Amino acid sequence: MCSGYLLNKSTVCSDVKYILTLIVVNSVPGNFKQRQRMRSTIGNRTILPSPVRILFLLGTVLNGSLQNQLKAEHNIYGDTIQGDFLDTYINFTLKSALALKWITEYCQNTEFVIRLEDNTTVDIFYLLINILPAYIGSTKTIFCLSRVSDKAANVTNQWFTEDIRWFVSDTRFKTRPRYLLLNCVGYPAIISTDFIPILYLTSVHVPSDMNNMTFYDIKDDVGHGVSTPDHECFRRRQNPCLFISGPEEMLMKYWEYVYGKRYDFISTAVDNLDIFEGF
Repeated sequence: MCSGYLLNKSTVCSDVKYILTLIVVNSVPGNFKQRQRMRSTIGNRTILPSPVRILFLLGTVLNGSLQNQLKAEHNIYGDTIQGDFLDTYINFTLKSALALKWITEYCQNTEFVIRLEDNTTVDIFYLLINILPAYIGSTKTIFCLSRVSDKAANVTNQWFTEDIRWFVSDTRFKTRPRYLLLNCVGYPAIISTDFIPILYLTSVHVPSDMNNMTFYDIKDDVGHGVSTPDHECFRRRQNPCLFISGPEEMLMKYWEYVYGKRYDFISTAVDNLDIFEGF
């Protein structure tokens, strides 16, 4: 389902023995400012208390000047991956498949994978110090904002019309008219890396024109045996580890608050994470 790479840096993860989490960001090609903000904040290795890497996912662009800019950015930072498919919202699924393919091939030394978009941010310190270490070694695990129902939800929602980008037509789901009972609702998602190759193999069997479908939500293929940890952070919206989405100015203010709040105790908190010694 997922083709090759136009831009690739296979050594993003291989420069260290162990990574606690790889942050994978679905990014719009022209969003250079957003990517730079994420590099300097949640992907900034010099200020984070544990090993983290960040990767930006891009599709093909038709503008030659923009492509040259993307190549220059790639040569400078080496953290962008460009797939051989047009970067459109309807190809969002292909971008997810690109991430699964790349991680399976090049980044099996990370404990977790965090999926984000470039208009979001996260209290990365809270995750690295308070949550993820407790689940090191977990298998087939997905953390996400989930929806649980005793009835499967219709894919074609009556409130979504064709002019809404989330709209999914009936023709794309002729044999699968409904979602599963338990599914992740949008971003973010944190996945244990052992599950990534399974998701990637499953993606090969999913039609490439299924609009706005993420592979973790396909129960018949990968849903069995999946663990969903009962952590309070992912059950209540008002918790302090909230992922947020919004304009750049707001996201930077959020980061300044998070960084200022966390910085004073990072040095003492990280002393308790013995697993990171030597990395």
